[in-house]
Amino acid sequence: MTRQRRRALALTVVAVVLVLASLMRGGGDTSSPADPLVQIVSVRRPLAAGARIVASDLAVRSLPSRWADPHQLTDPAAAIGHRSAVPLSAGAPLMDAELAADEVLGTRSRDVAVRLDDVAGLPGSDLAGTTADLYLVIPGRPPRIRLVIADVQVVGSSASDGAMVATLRVSRADVAALIEAESSGSLRLAGRPA
Repeated sequence: MTRQRRRALALTVVAVVLVLASLMRGGGDTSSPADPLVQIVSVRRPLAAGARIVASDLAVRSLPSRWADPHQLTDPAAAIGHRSAVPLSAGAPLMDAELAADEVLGTRSRDVAVRLDDVAGLPGSDLAGTTADLYLVIPGRPPRIRLVIADVQVVGSSASDGAMVATLRVSRADVAALIEAESSGSLRLAGRPA
């Protein structure tokens, strides 16, 4: 046997021994004391964006801590009463970023109803839970168009007796600008596709 073959055979034996040693030491036990189980909150049934979360919407399950994301909620009380920011699938773990931002900001946001341009109306039938941009159209030749608020959350929308109204969730600082824009011309809502 040549020197190169002996060397290759020795390296192969060492590699096999190392692989066997690592398999015997790991054991494949995912619930070892070194990797404790943690509780995470998951969604029991599908929820639409903007839906208020109640206790019956949530489930709790355990998994090894190495598989848990630090942004997964571990206590159902942290989600109950809040609104979902995005549609949630049944069985999916609930993440902190999936709660609506206004719920995280608390008292710094306000819901404001604004009358929209009667001619343009609403860009869709049900805009609740969507994000949109609000534009001010000042009459004239040519009309002047100005972005009032970008990426605003639409809480609700309705059309009654020809009047189009949208309820928008804005920061407390944006309320005055929104009211001023409504009195300066007509408002148009440009909804973002889901």
